[in-house]
Amino acid sequence: MEFLTLLLTGLLGLISPVGMVLDTVVETLIRDQVQAVESLQVRVDNAPSFRVVQGRVERVRIAGRGVVLVEGVRVAAVDVETDAIAANPRQLRAGTLRLQRPLQAALRVVLTQADLERALQSPFVTQRLRNFRFRLPGAQGQQLPDYQLASPQIELLGNQRLRVSAALQQQSQQLQIVVETGLELIDGRQIRLVEPAIAINNQPVPAQLLQPLVAGVQRQLDMDNFVTPGTTARLLALKVEQGQIEVAAFVRISPEAIAPSQ
Repeated sequence: MEFLTLLLTGLLGLISPVGMVLDTVVETLIRDQVQAVESLQVRVDNAPSFRVVQGRVERVRIAGRGVVLVEGVRVAAVDVETDAIAANPRQLRAGTLRLQRPLQAALRVVLTQADLERALQSPFVTQRLRNFRFRLPGAQGQQLPDYQLASPQIELLGNQRLRVSAALQQQSQQLQIVVETGLELIDGRQIRLVEPAIAINNQPVPAQLLQPLVAGVQRQLDMDNFVTPGTTARLLALKVEQGQIEVAAFVRISPEAIAPSQ
């Protein structure tokens, strides 16, 4: 959200001496917020140009390739296209941002298997995995220990299926877990696991133990769990191909979601 606020403020607040917003302004803002980018194209549509002074832009289109967001986390492709943007011009000149109407944008993101493998080994992900605990399914009422997830790997199988493997560590004990599942998009807001299978130390997990675990995972794969108040996100497409995953989404941000700086 902070990155989006900075981008919009710079887009509408930085105007060239002839009153035109330069596409390079937005490009520079993006490059300043990421570690690296192989190629970046920005197109700002605004007619007539004087509307920029009024805090309005008709459309922004961004196409990035090989974007490294943080160390080790790379996105093969990201495309963004916004609807018209309207902000309070007086607050913009004061260095704050207040939208006058909701901001809507379409997003497309592509990750390769190599991108995912690097990300899983990156400091950004490994630091978060240290705080993640995994509990194996067991008989009803049985108290089982929590395991720490380590050495995760992912394989994009194609045909909407993927395989994830990892080590589960608990004190001196270590188990190997392999999860294979298909992914299906439900109503643009939830991802359903299709024909999931789990094996622990090469032993399949029985269906009666697998079902509650799958139900818990699917509750977490709801888009409402990943957005902040005032923001709506809907998945338009989810495509898992061999060696590549592609996601298309729609995002709507209400004016209240971006509060002006104090």
